[in-house]
Amino acid sequence: PTVIQEELDLIRSLGYFEEFGVKILPLQVRLCSDRLSLIKECLSWLPTNYKQSAKLLGLAHLLKVAGDDQMERKGQVLILLVEQALKYHDYKAANMHCQELMASGYSKSWEVCSQLGQSEGYQDMVVRQQLLAYALTHCPPSAIEMLLAASNILQTEVCRNFLKPYLLPD
Repeated sequence: PTVIQEELDLIRSLGYFEEFGVKILPLQVRLCSDRLSLIKECLSWLPTNYKQSAKLLGLAHLLKVAGDDQMERKGQVLILLVEQALKYHDYKAANMHCQELMASGYSKSWEVCSQLGQSEGYQDMVVRQQLLAYALTHCPPSAIEMLLAASNILQTEVCRNFLKPYLLPD
């Protein structure tokens, strides 16, 4: 029944594509080897599609993104959602998904966590520090120096904001 279930999931996925405004033939879905690219297609179709995370995760499940590895599937989709949210400066949505990625320990998310942590438009300094700390913990050695520099700049900004009321005006 696995083959039958896969076909049923493929048929059910077509309704999701329609909801996201993506016009795609069943054969195109079946022949697509990179199923994550179909999620990207949904995200690119309408600017607000990234806000429908539950539906996108459901679609990724039906499409068997990352095979049977549910953690990998969820991680890949959430990274796409963070990237899209950052593109539209929706820091609240980006943070929500980054928190979920960090809680699950999905180490491949270090880069999007770093991007949000370095976003000057995002005003929550404490969360930004946590994001950079997570990125530092999970990044490859080649990124450590850059992330330490960004973390130091943020720490300096936090200290400056804390001391601002106590400093004499120029």
